[in-house]
Amino acid sequence: MKKFLSVLAVLALVGSLAFAQEAEESNGNSGSAFFQNTVKTNVVVISNSGAAFNYIWEDMKAGYNSDKLDIFAKGRIKLMTSSGVPVAFGYVSDETYFGINYKPVKGLELGIGQSIVIPGAYLAVEDDDLEYGKLGVPGFDICVKAVDGLTLVAAFDFLSGVYNNYFVDSFGNYVFNTRFGGWYEYSKENSDFAFTIGAAFRYNNGNPLGAVLESNPYHAGAYATITPIKDLTFYMGYSYNVDDALYITGDHVFNFSATYEYNDFACAFDYQSNTAGDLYSGAYFGYTIKDFTPEIAVQFSTTYADFANGWFGIYPDVAWKINKNHKLVCGVAVEFDGGAWDQVNFPIKWVYKM
Repeated sequence: MKKFLSVLAVLALVGSLAFAQEAEESNGNSGSAFFQNTVKTNVVVISNSGAAFNYIWEDMKAGYNSDKLDIFAKGRIKLMTSSGVPVAFGYVSDETYFGINYKPVKGLELGIGQSIVIPGAYLAVEDDDLEYGKLGVPGFDICVKAVDGLTLVAAFDFLSGVYNNYFVDSFGNYVFNTRFGGWYEYSKENSDFAFTIGAAFRYNNGNPLGAVLESNPYHAGAYATITPIKDLTFYMGYSYNVDDALYITGDHVFNFSATYEYNDFACAFDYQSNTAGDLYSGAYFGYTIKDFTPEIAVQFSTTYADFANGWFGIYPDVAWKINKNHKLVCGVAVEFDGGAWDQVNFPIKWVYKM
């Protein structure tokens, strides 16, 4: 129990000192800060095999941004196991991040563990970034912005190796991981029109944890965004040699998303596919009425050849903005798999921001 409380204490301390998960989440002002705490549970999962209590977890994001230095941290703690029994140590290592971004001179940034993603490598309904559009995670990165609108990044993974015999895995294999790429941003003065275009490259022949070396260590992606009118944005791209993804893997994977907001209405659309006939898609609709936002999302992952036997999910919920710091979200999640009902649960999420 002491370890569990110590993790809470450390994250609370980080939150009291600095408040931003990453530079992109702040308002860009010098000395800006961010802190967010999210507690979530699916309450109970009901399936063909019966009902089981679902564990509770807590996410904390904290950090601080200034003209010269950005610090951010994110951690997840599992507060209860799936059987409902409290745990003495619920720290989740693969959901924990820490990073520093140092800006010694204008146009140059040096970072450790940063989250840098090429615009366009994004699924809006899923609200997550595509793996092969990411730069600088984990390890040391150099970010250069010498030309207006142009960003260039080179990153080298040494963090995982520091704790695992550096660049040699448990079988004695030499492991080397590096990423580089960049993007160009254009916006027209006195206009809502804007676009970005960029590319990412990665050489990743394995990892020091001892996994099998990759047969093809080369990965790449090209991504773009375009905002033709106010509040409407399209995200699109292509990824090569995708073996780590949210839904779709393959040698050639294509992604497309769109978001649109008008007053209190918001909607989004996702599409992702490969040349083998696999696809993922999703849609989101939300409308705010005073402090309440009824929302619904629909997602599915299947194949063109056997569409009806894929995986489908329906997620209606209501978000209640209690005040400027607190939000409560309650909903239902119904999922189908293989042409039959799979499970239903009742997600509840409380978010605190400051």
